[in-house]
Amino acid sequence: MNPNSSLLLITRFFPPESGAAAERMRAFAYYLADERPIVILTTMPSYPVFRIDRKYRWKLFVKEQGERNNITIYRFWTPQWGRGLVARTISEILFVCIGAIVSLFLPRVHKVIVSSPPFLLGLLGVWWKYIRRTPYMFDVRDLYPDALVSVTQLQDTHVLIRLLGRLERLLYRSAESLLTVSAGCVAAITERTDTSVQLIPNGIDTKRFDTSISLSPDEHALIDTIFAVDAIHIGIYAGNIGRLYDFDPVLTAAVEHPECAFIIIGDGPEKDALLERVQQQGSTNIHLHPAVPFDLVPVILKRADFGWVFLKDLDIAHTAIPNKILEYAYAQLPIWSTVQVAGIVTHPTLDAVLSEIGNVPNYSFPEEYIRENSIRKIQV
Repeated sequence: MNPNSSLLLITRFFPPESGAAAERMRAFAYYLADERPIVILTTMPSYPVFRIDRKYRWKLFVKEQGERNNITIYRFWTPQWGRGLVARTISEILFVCIGAIVSLFLPRVHKVIVSSPPFLLGLLGVWWKYIRRTPYMFDVRDLYPDALVSVTQLQDTHVLIRLLGRLERLLYRSAESLLTVSAGCVAAITERTDTSVQLIPNGIDTKRFDTSISLSPDEHALIDTIFAVDAIHIGIYAGNIGRLYDFDPVLTAAVEHPECAFIIIGDGPEKDALLERVQQQGSTNIHLHPAVPFDLVPVILKRADFGWVFLKDLDIAHTAIPNKILEYAYAQLPIWSTVQVAGIVTHPTLDAVLSEIGNVPNYSFPEEYIRENSIRKIQV
């Protein structure tokens, strides 16, 4: 490997894990590998169920070949103790500590990109800067400690939040440059640091939607099972079931629109609580399913009548653009959501969405949300 051009990506999430974070890092590796060797440093796959994938159990360290010849993946073990905030925080701290040790044995690279969340991974960037004498770029997808304030009862004045705020500024200041996913995040970050910020939206991989895939008999059976519902219209949510997302509108709509089926595909820290609410409400037209392989999502969306996503009224949500909206839009589905994205039509009411089924206006998908276009703009 030529250390004068190679790039190291440090991430907590990477395929075969599902979700926007893992897919963003896969796309980073794939497209940046056009011009340089790529090294990935990550952990054993466990998200979003917080159990290590069977293939990787009982292994401390694994070296793998990526989907391109010049992509090398190094995985190391970190404990997974559940979905709770404390358990995940301990796991993240251990990721940083073990990752620092593993980094001692990695080949020299030209530059490092560290992706958050978890926020604490930025410390590995500082480690590489001062121990391995390698500059790092910090990919900031969630604002911290803002996110912690939003999902806990802690106030801005709490000593922990103040300490994390100082750490945030240190990580920003130490980085050569920052990457982030939305204009709202750019505005918030530039108020806190003079370090340059590059806007790299999440976007979608259009090849996943434009390329036909051959389904195995098991995959056909899985999709048929998901859509085995008695309904006039079928709505879909495919993604993380986390603290940022609001399912109250769907719970209400399930009562008001018994002719509709609402399918929720995914896992996450809030799934058990959501399932309990559905059971207490007695809604038989809300159907929860485990996460599916990422490549099956476009096939599933094509069989749905509309897609939806809602964000809770949290400060951090004001800077977020859910990737699900982009996927729904590219699949030409009517979108039920109060989130507004430039160039994409969304409807705040379900009645408006239902009236558009089968008659979605034909509009051009915004090119800035095509993942290949955005990632190629990264100035490494």
